[in-house]
Amino acid sequence: MLGGAAWSTGVTMVDNFADSLASEATAAQRRQHRRKRVMWAAKVEIDERSLDCGAFDVSLGGAKLRVKTAVPLKRAARLILDRFGSLRAIAVWQRGEAVGLRFLEPPERVRQLFAGTLVL
Repeated sequence: MLGGAAWSTGVTMVDNFADSLASEATAAQRRQHRRKRVMWAAKVEIDERSLDCGAFDVSLGGAKLRVKTAVPLKRAARLILDRFGSLRAIAVWQRGEAVGLRFLEPPERVRQLFAGTLVL
């Protein structure tokens, strides 16, 4: 038999998971561009700091990064990918180590930058 605390924790975990799925679904509806999963080492330059990070998805409109430190939001940034060059961006959100960048480059420039590696 489950005790009250264990059951309460289980329900909370299910509720949190459901909220997370709903949040992702809402975010997916807002996206203008299809995402592609990647695993690339990268750097993000923001406020005269250079932070090592990993890019784990990209689209014509932006990228999701993993960064081990807090990133200032709504600031100009530059995503640097050794294989491709750099993209001007702005940090728009952070949840834990996940950071969302919105590219300031036109989508066609982003498409050209990744041409031959990704179909965006």
